[in-house]
Amino acid sequence: MLPGSFTQRDGLKIRREFLQRIKAQVQLYLGQEPQAIRSYALAYKKDIERTHWTTSTPEEFREALKTADIVFGGDFHAFAQAQRVHLRNLRNMAPFKKIVMAVECIPSRYQKVLNQYMSRQLSESEFLKKTHWEKNWGFPWGQYKPLFDLVREQGGRCLALNELLPQRTLKALQIRDRHAAKILAEAYKDKGKDESFYVLYGDLHVARERLPAIFSKATQKLKIQPRTMTVYLNPEKIYFQLLKKNLEDKISVVRFSKNEFCLLESPPWVKWQSYLIFLEETMDESILDDEGAVDYSEHVQSLLKMMASDLKIEPSADPTVYSFNDHDFLELLGGKLASGDFEYVKKFVQNDIAFYEPQGGTAFLPRGTVNYAAHLAGHIFHSRLSRRARFIFSFPNELINVVWFEAVAFFLSKLVNPHRKALQLGDLKKQLAAFSPGDGGEVALKLALDQKLRDLILVYGHGDNQPRQFKKPEDMNYYKAAKLLGAMMGERVYGAFKTGRLSRTKVLTWLKQPVDGEKFQDFYIQVLRDLDSMEAGEVNG
Repeated sequence: MLPGSFTQRDGLKIRREFLQRIKAQVQLYLGQEPQAIRSYALAYKKDIERTHWTTSTPEEFREALKTADIVFGGDFHAFAQAQRVHLRNLRNMAPFKKIVMAVECIPSRYQKVLNQYMSRQLSESEFLKKTHWEKNWGFPWGQYKPLFDLVREQGGRCLALNELLPQRTLKALQIRDRHAAKILAEAYKDKGKDESFYVLYGDLHVARERLPAIFSKATQKLKIQPRTMTVYLNPEKIYFQLLKKNLEDKISVVRFSKNEFCLLESPPWVKWQSYLIFLEETMDESILDDEGAVDYSEHVQSLLKMMASDLKIEPSADPTVYSFNDHDFLELLGGKLASGDFEYVKKFVQNDIAFYEPQGGTAFLPRGTVNYAAHLAGHIFHSRLSRRARFIFSFPNELINVVWFEAVAFFLSKLVNPHRKALQLGDLKKQLAAFSPGDGGEVALKLALDQKLRDLILVYGHGDNQPRQFKKPEDMNYYKAAKLLGAMMGERVYGAFKTGRLSRTKVLTWLKQPVDGEKFQDFYIQVLRDLDSMEAGEVNG
C-alpha cells in the first residue's frame, strides 16, 4: 500500500458504487423491478429529495412521539435493525399511552386470529400457522415478534391492515393503501383517550401522498383531526448528504416538517445487504444461474477500497474470500497449512469467526452481513500494512496482540458502518452478572475483565506481574475475550480519529506496527496512553 491522492469525492464514489453493486445483486434475484413499483416509489423519492430539511435531536423526536395521535413508521422488512428502531419507538411511547399497533405483516382477514394471539388464546406456532406467515409475509418472524410482545405486555392491541391481492400493479398498491386507511380511520374513530396508534408499514407506503394522505382524507370525512407523525428510516439521499459533510455519525435525526422525521440508524448499504442475505437464504437456488451467486472476494475488495480511500492510501491486492457456501473450503486449506494453524482454522469455522490466513492470502467469511465483511476486510487491511506473516493466537502470551488486531479491524469496519457499536466495560459487568454458573460465555467475560485490569496496571502501574486467575481456559475463550476488548479499543480509536485528535498519519503509523514484533507490548502500552491523553482533550498527531 502506497500513499495516494484519494479525496473525499473518491470516498463518496466508492460508497455509491458499493451500494449500487449490492442493489444490482438484489435485482439478479428479483428480476427487473416492475414499472408499477417504480411509479409508486416516486412519491417516496419526492418526499426524501425535498431540498429543505433541518437537523433534529433524539430528544426532540421522542417528544414528538409522545404527543402524536398516530405515527406512520416506514419499515424495511428484511432489515432487523429497522424493526429494532420501531421497537425502541414503541418503548418510548409505552409509558405515556396505550399502543394500538397497526401492521402490514398480517392480512386484515386474520384480525380475529390476531386478537386471539394477543389475548393468549393461541400459541405462537398456531398463530403463525393460521395467518400463513411464511406464505403471506415470509420475512423473519423473530424480527417482528418483540413488537407484538411489547404491545401485549403493555396492554395494547393490534390491527391487521393488509389486503392480499394476486398482483403487484400500481392499482393493487393503491387498493391496499385505501384498504389500510379505511381500517385505520374506523379504528381511530373509536380509540380510547389514552391510546396512540403506531402504523408499521413498508417505507414506500408512508410517503406523504400515500397512506398518510388517504388516512387524513378519511378522518376529515369523519370530522376527526388526529395529530399525525411520519418516520422515515435510513433514506439514502440524506445519508450521502450528511456523509459529504462528514456528519454521518454525528446526526441521527433530521426533520422535514413539524410532523415528519428521518432517523438515520444505518448506512444504506447495510440495509440492502440484509435484503440480499434474506434472498440468498430463502429463494430456491435452482432459479439462479451462475451470476446469481454473490462474489464475496469482490465484495470484500470493495470494502478495502472504501477503507483505503478514507485513509488516503492505495488498496491492497484482491484477497481470495471463501464463504459459508464453500463446503470444500477446509479441504482446500488442509494441505496448505501447518497442522497447528489448521486446527485453529477449524475452530474458527466451527465458531462462526471470520479470519485471514496471510501466507496464502486466503480469507473466510462466515456470514454475508456488512459488519462481518467489513471486519474481515479490516483484518486483511491491517495484515497487509503490518506485514503479518502468521496466525497470532498463542494464548495467553499473545492476548494483547490479538486485542490490538481486533481493535484495528473494528476501527476500520466503522469507516464502513459508523453506527456499529461496541460493548463498554459496564456492559461486560452487567452481562457477567446475568450469567448463571456454567454458562458458556462466563469465562470469556472474566478473561476480558481480567485483561482490562492488566491494561490499567501496564499503563499506570509497574508492569504485568499479576498471576492470571484462570487455569488453562480454552483458546476460543481467550479469543472471544480479545474480540470484546478489541471492539472497545477500536471504538476509542475511531472516536479519536473522527474528532481530529488522532491524525491519519498517526493511524497509519499504528497500523504499520508489526503485530508480532519483539517490542509489541511497549507499543500497546503507548497506544493506551495516547488514547487516554486524546480523550482528555489533547491532540496527538
